[in-house]
Amino acid sequence: MRPSTPSLAMRRPGLAALLGVLPSAGEPHFGGDYGEPFGGFSFGAEDVLTSQGVREADPLGTLGALHADRSMLTADQARLAHMAYLEEERRRRAIAHMMELDPNHGQSLKLGHYSFGLSIAITIGIAASLYASDSPSTTIRTKNVVMNAPCVGFASVSNLLIANVAVTVGGQEDAYAYSAGSFSNHVDYPTLPPSQKATFSGGYSGLAPAPLFAGMSMAFSVRLSGKSTIAGGA
Repeated sequence: MRPSTPSLAMRRPGLAALLGVLPSAGEPHFGGDYGEPFGGFSFGAEDVLTSQGVREADPLGTLGALHADRSMLTADQARLAHMAYLEEERRRRAIAHMMELDPNHGQSLKLGHYSFGLSIAITIGIAASLYASDSPSTTIRTKNVVMNAPCVGFASVSNLLIANVAVTVGGQEDAYAYSAGSFSNHVDYPTLPPSQKATFSGGYSGLAPAPLFAGMSMAFSVRLSGKSTIAGGA
């Protein structure tokens, strides 16, 4: 009958403890069901293929000097080293599966990727000044700013303030530089907490590029997106 991991561990308890195969308080036992934080995943030994060389079986070098010469290992020791490798691989895969569903697992600060927008109503064909200011509901570190200017000359940006920091430090800019089709929007933006505001000011030129037409109502938008704290979380 093929020896089980517990029986192998009992033959060489010192080696098994060194390899981390023997269970300890608060840790899932080898060969059993995984509880938290591994979500109850179980894997068979056939899930991992290995050449069973000592370096592959014991990637962290827990066998010390023995890992350099496989000929010095007994059959039981080689099996224990291989099973320790499988155990570590099972743990790694179980954690990877959990992180797919909950990337913030175990973290005290929960982060997500959100967007925060400013919007100004305009009438196509009628030139107007643009101004909007608002606060986000969570702390956000802006990575990208996108404005829905459809072409060059449609609108201008005179100032963009984020958390009282001006991210435009010169004269007016064309809003098309911040459009979804632009490749020039490489700007560092400060962190914006809910206690502070993002403020946009500029102007609409009155241009009416197709398919827009004079008299059409439209919202000129400024979209800020980036890493942020989870809404309603820590």
